[in-house]
Amino acid sequence: MKPATYTNEQIIEAGMQLLTDKKRVTPFAIRNILGGGNPARIKTIWEESQKTALEGQVVSHWVELPTEFADALEATKGSLDELAKRMYGRAQEIAESRVRETIAAARKAKETAEVEVAEAMDTVEQLDSENARLQEAVEQLQAELKRVNADNSRLQERLTTKTDKAEKTTLEAKDEKARNRELEKQLTVNETQTRILEGQGREQQITISTLQGKLEAASQAHQQLELENNTLKADLKNAESTQQALNGQLIAAQQQQDSLRTARDQARAGQQEVQQQLAILQTRLEDAASREGELKQRLEQSQQAEEQAKATAAELKGRLAALTPDGTAENKHAPGAA
Repeated sequence: MKPATYTNEQIIEAGMQLLTDKKRVTPFAIRNILGGGNPARIKTIWEESQKTALEGQVVSHWVELPTEFADALEATKGSLDELAKRMYGRAQEIAESRVRETIAAARKAKETAEVEVAEAMDTVEQLDSENARLQEAVEQLQAELKRVNADNSRLQERLTTKTDKAEKTTLEAKDEKARNRELEKQLTVNETQTRILEGQGREQQITISTLQGKLEAASQAHQQLELENNTLKADLKNAESTQQALNGQLIAAQQQQDSLRTARDQARAGQQEVQQQLAILQTRLEDAASREGELKQRLEQSQQAEEQAKATAAELKGRLAALTPDGTAENKHAPGAA
């Protein structure tokens, strides 16, 4: 800390205060009143002020005669010798008095110097104590500064951590906002898709009605095919009966042919007629076999058509079940219900 600087007037005023209080004026006493200052500077300024005051007093002594001289001069106006003697004696007394005063002043100065030395020692001790106290305070302040620096470091670390967390939170908030925007977009898309699905639902309802009509038509076609199938089965049965009859006739004809062959020698005249009848029977048998094949083919076609109708009906039922809300399809004309 830089020492405080005091003006010359403050130093002289402090010394005059000590004189007024009838105390010894020393640099350290003035310093105690001022609360600081350089003792050497205080001593120089005070001594110069006192020297100036003494020079003023000396000049006044040379200008005015002392009272003793003035009184002796008045009393001895009649005789110069007597006056000279008295003046000399008085001068000697004054000189002796001045010597005594000088000695007393020297002693006083010595005592003052001793007091100043003692005060200086006290001041040095006080300064040492103050210095020790200040040194201890400095050490405490340094320790406090270290603690504060450590606290600042910890606070800086916490601040950095919180800043990182804040930045992370800000990024997460930005990500959350982005996700919210994406969700809003998705919600808009979902709403659009919902409207589209509602339209598709209405279209599917129309499709269901159409499919129900087609299923009913398919069911009617299936019934018609079953009727045709039954008719073809009856025709096939009749053809089979006819074939059996023809087979019997063929066997009978073969037997007759055998008989005719046996009697060929006896009835060559009737061989041609028998052969003609046999040819006719053979043609009729071939026609019956051809008709039987045709009927079988028509039966197979009918069965294939029936299987295809059943598959179409099952497919229509599946599509209808997938499109209806309860997963079932009403079918009053389902195949096999007839």
